[in-house]
Amino acid sequence: MYYYKQVVDGEIISVEAKSIDSCSPDFVSATKAEYDTFMASLPEPEPLEPPLSTHVSTLVSIDVGRARPAKVKRIWEGRDYFYDCFITENIKDQYVAGDIKIGDHLLVHFEAGEQIITAKVFKSWA
Repeated sequence: MYYYKQVVDGEIISVEAKSIDSCSPDFVSATKAEYDTFMASLPEPEPLEPPLSTHVSTLVSIDVGRARPAKVKRIWEGRDYFYDCFITENIKDQYVAGDIKIGDHLLVHFEAGEQIITAKVFKSWA
């Protein structure tokens, strides 16, 4: 592996590693140690938002008087994300009847730019 660095005012501002001996303009040879030190100094990147897709989330709260009555928690890449969602009439009826409770797992369907809770998900005990 070949290592290169870009230096401005005596400070390394960028590094690259390549399998061929060909550096980008304004780069000079670097050592593996310089490369590793620079990479280790970079901050941990913030995770991106979860993809907009059909997924399972946990019901956090519900208020049938709001436009997006359900708040759900989705765990993606080890991080919690909270969303306000629409619900179907069937989900509202199940909640009012006590068949859906806070903490239940629900199927959240993404369509036309909105997240809609469409069903309760039951754990399999198999």
